[in-house]
Amino acid sequence: MDAVNQGIRSINDGFAYLKSNAWPILFMLALWFYLKPRVMAAMDDAKTRRNPQQIRDYDNDLRRVRQMQQLQAEQDAKIKAQKEKSSSQEVVPQEKKKKPIPKKPKATTSSAESLSMNNFSSPSYRPQRRQVRRGTMKATKSTIYCNHGAPGIGNV
Repeated sequence: MDAVNQGIRSINDGFAYLKSNAWPILFMLALWFYLKPRVMAAMDDAKTRRNPQQIRDYDNDLRRVRQMQQLQAEQDAKIKAQKEKSSSQEVVPQEKKKKPIPKKPKATTSSAESLSMNNFSSPSYRPQRRQVRRGTMKATKSTIYCNHGAPGIGNV
């Protein structure tokens, strides 16, 4: 009950605050709704409307920067081509030596492990292949009428 009374008391305090400050709150809300669209429109206009001289200067700056980047890329390409040309003349191809493959030592196993039927690590263990006859089945009347004579694929 104490928590319920405390909740009711805090709600009453909130209403008392609203009653005592109702006019300033209403004034601030009206000002907000009046000024917000005008401020947002002014910000949008500032973004979209530009001075033609600013646009020309901006375009000229973009062209200048792109030209500098192009010149730098051409110089880098020339330097790289010279390095590749000089390195191809200096380097004599050498034959690659083949490294011998080290042999792995055989693992020692106990006699019980070597006699086990489930010893998969043994190199001599090979599972049997399943015998399947393929291509030996001939078309007979029972295979042609596969759906007990129902119309469909395979019925002649």
